[in-house]
Amino acid sequence: MTDQARPTANVQVKPNGPYLVTGVPLVRRRTVFTEHGEPITTETTERFDTRAVYALCRCGQSANKPFCDGAHAGTGFDGTETAPTSTYDDRATTYTGNQLIVRDDRAICVHAGFCGNRVTNVWKERVAPAPTTASYEPKSSRWSSGAPPVR
Repeated sequence: MTDQARPTANVQVKPNGPYLVTGVPLVRRRTVFTEHGEPITTETTERFDTRAVYALCRCGQSANKPFCDGAHAGTGFDGTETAPTSTYDDRATTYTGNQLIVRDDRAICVHAGFCGNRVTNVWKERVAPAPTTASYEPKSSRWSSGAPPVR
């Protein structure tokens, strides 16, 4: 299929049912780690043959995951969407660093770990107040969760 023939990407949420997907290739991916156990990228491990429109399970009960097999109809699945409806700009907190600006939205973070490694992380790049004496020792910018608290 050429880019010109590819249908427009679309995901439709069916009430108390599956996601109907058009124009998006379906792949399974896995995280690739360094020898130190740090995530560095993802790689495709499987490509699914799909129809032009396919249904993805949302209830978790399909015997044919990731595809929907209609199991939601007999489970009383409540597919009410609970994701935030505000915009990313409204939700994201902006952290400014020397050469980096990080925008963080805790509501959509998947905690994949790409924002840091065993040596540093993006949260350490934030601008700290300038030291006032030669003996200044900044407090650690590492929070136990690996991310700053949401304000």
